[in-house]
Amino acid sequence: MNTFSSLTEAFQAYPTCIGIDFTEFSTWFKFELLLPSGDSYTEQGIKISDPQPESIIQEILSQTHWQIVEIGAFENKGVWMQKIVNQLHKFTQLRKLWIRYGYTNFHPDVTLSVSLNGLPHLTEIHLQGCTISLSEPLSQATALHLESTSLEEIQDALACLNPQKITQLSFSKADLTNLPEQLKSFTHLKVIDLAYNGFETIPVWITSLKELTNISLYANPILKKTELKESMITKLITQSNKQNTSTPLRELYLNLLQNQPNESTTPKELLPALSMDIELLNRKAMQELLKKVTNPLKETGTSSQHIALIGKFKGISVPETIEQLKQHGIEASEKLTPTTTLLCIGESLTAKQVTEVLKYQLPLALPQHLRDFLQQLDRPYLKESDTETQENLFRLLRSQEESNVKLAAEIMLSGGVPDDLFYMILLLSFLKAGGYRAGFKKVLEKYTTPEQYDFIVKQQKAGFYKTIDLLFDKPSELFDLNKLVATGLRIFAIENSQRMKSYNDEGFLRPFHYLVKRCFVAGGEPARLAIKAQLEEKTLNVLFTDDSYFGKFKLPTELLEFTDVERIICSQNVMTEVATNRKTIQKMSSLKELVLYHYSVDITTSYGKEYYDGWQKGVAKLKDTLPHLQITVQTY
Repeated sequence: MNTFSSLTEAFQAYPTCIGIDFTEFSTWFKFELLLPSGDSYTEQGIKISDPQPESIIQEILSQTHWQIVEIGAFENKGVWMQKIVNQLHKFTQLRKLWIRYGYTNFHPDVTLSVSLNGLPHLTEIHLQGCTISLSEPLSQATALHLESTSLEEIQDALACLNPQKITQLSFSKADLTNLPEQLKSFTHLKVIDLAYNGFETIPVWITSLKELTNISLYANPILKKTELKESMITKLITQSNKQNTSTPLRELYLNLLQNQPNESTTPKELLPALSMDIELLNRKAMQELLKKVTNPLKETGTSSQHIALIGKFKGISVPETIEQLKQHGIEASEKLTPTTTLLCIGESLTAKQVTEVLKYQLPLALPQHLRDFLQQLDRPYLKESDTETQENLFRLLRSQEESNVKLAAEIMLSGGVPDDLFYMILLLSFLKAGGYRAGFKKVLEKYTTPEQYDFIVKQQKAGFYKTIDLLFDKPSELFDLNKLVATGLRIFAIENSQRMKSYNDEGFLRPFHYLVKRCFVAGGEPARLAIKAQLEEKTLNVLFTDDSYFGKFKLPTELLEFTDVERIICSQNVMTEVATNRKTIQKMSSLKELVLYHYSVDITTSYGKEYYDGWQKGVAKLKDTLPHLQITVQTY
């Protein structure tokens, strides 16, 4: 890095310089000269031996021919940087402008106003932490990047741009929840960055921006609340362009991807979605079709039907299925023929196959219809088994012997899964179950829908606790949460924990408590089920195994519906540190005793004495608040 006595000397040493990167820190400046390199530029770092701020600013402003200016301040208010910002209009040839004002990250009340008026040649504008003033058109601009800017300023800036020129836009950290309607006219937009905003949905008209190839929705609620990924939007646009998809269908597809189906949509409108190479869209479209298409296979005879199986099926071997149907006297093939009387479509189709399906207008069967029908033809015997047989299976699954668990899996693989045991093997498959998981995986693959099985395989990698969190935080249409909870509370019951270590090194105690905790947080029917599972001899024991996870949880208000609870056992801080719990307890007329547990501590240490004194004060206050209760204190 070369050192110069002044910026003017540096400019003379690099006469081809077309711009500067000037960054102001609290006690020093950083300089980089921007030198032409083909269609772009390179950065040349330099040092000024004794930088004098006033002369440096004047030397920078003297270069009115510059095409690129990058300026920033991070550790202070950028006093000297602002002097350049206030005179940007002097750079009459300016094409690219970057202003990075990081000081606002630490002092949001401080603002830096940037005027872009008088800069008609600007093509790229990047502003971070600034307010923008713009009243003159920027007819040459192709890219506008605004970070931490208000919606009003964004709208004003868009009004000064030429929609036919803009290819890149960025509005990150702007507290946006919707897109300005002006963007509809920016038909050549290729990239848009909407990271760190509040989008819960994306307006469907964005699919009409046919040249869009990149969209960022990083750190927006929509990515947490749905299965949508940014790449799906641009992939949808690209494929829609190739298939010349109409605007209404494009909007329908995006609505499906973000869990906003239209109830009035017809099967005819949904079928083309199966030809898009977006697995989530195929799945969502099939879910909607299942709501709207009645299963025609229920009435299928054994001699008068000819079924054509069209498209790709998940978990179904088409040749084997055709053979199975023929064994029952039903004609079937992989192609449409003049004798075809019923179409069974797979989870995905080609565009040509969609056209054929719509053209023939035959009765339509879906993959799940076919699975149900095949099970009727060869119904698994365990589906019809008696209570004793199912109880025997239940005992095998709960066994500590690995051979018994494997035997249960083998029996169900050939005989089917009784309805009462489905959620049991589903939950057990998410535990770190060693050799058992492979057996459960085969059973679940055979007797679940492709959508259910895809979810299971994905979540087996995530594990039990993350899966439970997901099912509570983002309830899935694939599974009945209440049935899952009821089954889990039964099989993970504390009384069985010592006998179930074959599934988990910790037994079932922690899974049980974790499930109860999530039920309490969710409220409603899950909370009622958890309370019922905990009640024993009129006692509610919510003394969970891991106090760091559950020590301060909120008791569900559903507890007030149980009028026979006489005793509650819980951690001390559940009562002393959560005010709403004390209010709930006060309303329980049947309650007679409260048993509080706390950690034993060494009161000879300063920390132990402080903890003990605080605990004593909390209990004393609690006794004053609940004088009608017998309060017993015990230590872990």
